[in-house]
Amino acid sequence: MRMDQLTKFLNKNEVDINFQRKIKQYMEFKLDHERTLRDSDQVILDSISGSLKGELLRQINGKVLKNNTLFQKAFGSHFLLSLSMGLDEKVLAPDEIIFRVII
Repeated sequence: MRMDQLTKFLNKNEVDINFQRKIKQYMEFKLDHERTLRDSDQVILDSISGSLKGELLRQINGKVLKNNTLFQKAFGSHFLLSLSMGLDEKVLAPDEIIFRVII
């Protein structure tokens, strides 16, 4: 999506100017991240066969899950292995809240 298309969409829908700025900053961040990923990691992943790629992603994602205390305490290693196969990277804005604990 081009930035001028985004601006037209936001203006057409009368989105608050401060929120428009936040959306545009996120899109710039996301596009920059995708360019970086495409230029490095994705080239490597695309050049590997399906089974090797699956094992590589299991190892990389499995390490992330095993090093996370929350996941270690809550789930067994078999579940974490299964979970590592289904992970998908999501790009979030630098100030975006993933979840909030309310006490």
